[in-house]
Amino acid sequence: MVTMKDIAKKAGVSATTVSAALRGTEGVSSEVAARIRTIAERMNYRVNASAQALRSGHTNTITLFTASMATQYYHSLATSLSYEATTQGFETRIQQSRFITHDEADIIRNASASQSDGLIFISTSLTPRQVLDCVGGKPVVMFENYMDDQLIDSVNTPSRRGAQTAIKHLVDQGCTRIGIIGKDTLPYNAYRPSPLAGRSRNARILAAQQAITDLGLPHAQTSCEDVDWSAEGGIEAAYRMADAGLPYDGVFCANDITALGVLRGLADRGVRVPQDVAVIGFDGIDTSTYSVPRLSTIALDYQGMARSAVMLLLQQINHPDTPSLPQTVTAGFTLEVRESSLRR
Repeated sequence: MVTMKDIAKKAGVSATTVSAALRGTEGVSSEVAARIRTIAERMNYRVNASAQALRSGHTNTITLFTASMATQYYHSLATSLSYEATTQGFETRIQQSRFITHDEADIIRNASASQSDGLIFISTSLTPRQVLDCVGGKPVVMFENYMDDQLIDSVNTPSRRGAQTAIKHLVDQGCTRIGIIGKDTLPYNAYRPSPLAGRSRNARILAAQQAITDLGLPHAQTSCEDVDWSAEGGIEAAYRMADAGLPYDGVFCANDITALGVLRGLADRGVRVPQDVAVIGFDGIDTSTYSVPRLSTIALDYQGMARSAVMLLLQQINHPDTPSLPQTVTAGFTLEVRESSLRR
């Protein structure tokens, strides 16, 4: 393995000068630094990450923890996070729980013990307190933390405002009987003590139900089709609607994957979209632009979400001794009106 001493001998300088040149610090002329970098490249020099970590106390690595990379939402967010981390000089590692909730704590503890400077939780079934117990004091940021006791820096999707905007859009298109597609873990207006009660799926559904109520429309408490947030769940909901004689003339789907399933199911039953039923989703995944008809959606600002999460984490990494209260950032969104809901 080529070392800095080897490069120093070849360049006729000290190992300290080589180290400074490769790190880009001041004190080395641009001419000498360029010559050292050229020699290092020709000798195929590679930084010893372990040794560098021992010297600096940092690995310049961030671990992204997620349930899965199979869905487009998780993939889009992880890709944006990796890009933002790279722009700040950090590499990313991805750890998946694969929705095995009883193993999550052990997976997190193992990830925390590995060589990374901090962790970003894209998704987890654990509460913020449980996450803090698992990470062993390492810097951490969570996505989709709607709990009242803010213990961790968090970045949330605009679940409430986005859902309200979607419902208002359907009303603006002339819809008067609006259904909500997506499973809620607890009944409307129920007491919600569980950890998952504060997560995005409940926030979106509750906000949509409240918007229907505020607008004076019927069925606010019974309009939720209880299906999984998946394409299969959307198809199932569409079949139910068609078999029941189309009780809704507009539907809000809690995510785009479910909405795409609804489009498929309605097409199977010969229901016209948007003439018979207008459909809107949530997330703004790429596939939503390729369906027939093209899906209207609440499109998330993935890059903005990722930038906020990385900046919050770096603040903790770079200033570990600076006390601060946990912050919560709510991402922006855009109402993308397309063929599936556009009537006017």
